[in-house]
Amino acid sequence: ATTPSLEALQAFSRGMAVLHEKGPEAALPYDQQAIQLDPNFATAYRVLGGAYNNLGEVQRGAEYVTKAFALREHASERERLGIMIDYYQDVTGEWQKSIEPTQQLIDNYPRDFSGLNRLGLAYASSGDYDKAIEIAKQTALDSPDSAAPYGNLANYQIAAGRYAEARATLQEAANHKLDTFIFRSTLYALGFTSNDPREMEQQQQWFAAHPTVENFGLSLESDSAAYVGKLTKARDLTRRAEESAVRNDIKETGATWRESSAIREAAFGNFAQAKQEIARGLSLYPDSHAVQLQAALASAMAGDLPKAQSLADDVNSRFPVDTQIQSFWLPAVRAQIAISRKNPQEAIAALKTALPPIEYGQVPFVNNLNCLYHTYVRGEAYLAAGDGAGAVGEFQKIIDHPGIVWNSWTGDRKSVG
Repeated sequence: ATTPSLEALQAFSRGMAVLHEKGPEAALPYDQQAIQLDPNFATAYRVLGGAYNNLGEVQRGAEYVTKAFALREHASERERLGIMIDYYQDVTGEWQKSIEPTQQLIDNYPRDFSGLNRLGLAYASSGDYDKAIEIAKQTALDSPDSAAPYGNLANYQIAAGRYAEARATLQEAANHKLDTFIFRSTLYALGFTSNDPREMEQQQQWFAAHPTVENFGLSLESDSAAYVGKLTKARDLTRRAEESAVRNDIKETGATWRESSAIREAAFGNFAQAKQEIARGLSLYPDSHAVQLQAALASAMAGDLPKAQSLADDVNSRFPVDTQIQSFWLPAVRAQIAISRKNPQEAIAALKTALPPIEYGQVPFVNNLNCLYHTYVRGEAYLAAGDGAGAVGEFQKIIDHPGIVWNSWTGDRKSVG
């Protein structure tokens, strides 16, 4: 890493060691120290941005990666390539634009696993989990002492319905004495999909013993409570998840938990409660596109169409070339607005922009991999248009992908049947 400060390099190196072993939340203090010691330390900004992104702080993470991009001329060629990849993937959302620097990093620096890791993520974000698995397997082989490749591989495997392989991957990571909250979230999902409450409880105990990431466990538990109709309990758990996130300086993540709850409440017909959750999330972190997108969808579902349209327009103007936002988030919001206006044909037309596999792609700011809201709204549009067969086909897609939706309400057969 390029820096004239020995102290900054030492802090950065320690942060990387902790990141590989324990995950992003443990590395944050070292990364922050590195940029305090050298305000022009481009790669430290990049790594700090990636850590926040992994914690669900996508807006905050993007700000640090943008700073790294502005400082990239202070870095080596290898560092510049990594910065460009992160910038195009995490800031502008231009996945196609990230391919060339990714391939250059892989070809020119084969011992740097981040190129392969990012390539796997690109495929996963596009919904092609089989290709993502192939790449992640190689990444894990090349870097057996780093947690990230194992966590990614396990998530791609569970998305593809390869549950036994996902569990074996996490066991291999444990054999290398690696452990992160991402592993624990995936183990919780494995417990949920296999109807193993004991596994789920074990992971909740782990989260409870790790306050900095406890909010992820509380949010998972909230979704599980709502899944079986325990909405009062789900609301309390969401409140606790938000409070835990705010205590640990990841306010944006807490806001996304509120907006996820808002969508859930609107789907269950609790429009007044949904609007309260929308307002709470936006008050916590109003400038986050992750918060705004979920708030827009919840607003459209709850009947507040002016707010939904305003939020969608703002995100659209700020992220005109972001693949996921333009392919399935904004179309889902526009379609839901059309459904609320009793115009299902317009809704169906709006949702033709994203078809499998991209609508199954991994989303960086939800607790599972993807709630498949886009697919769900399309099913609702077909229902509103009187096309029962079309609706069944869309809802069946959700039911057929439990490894993607995990314990989201969208995957509940009672909700979508």
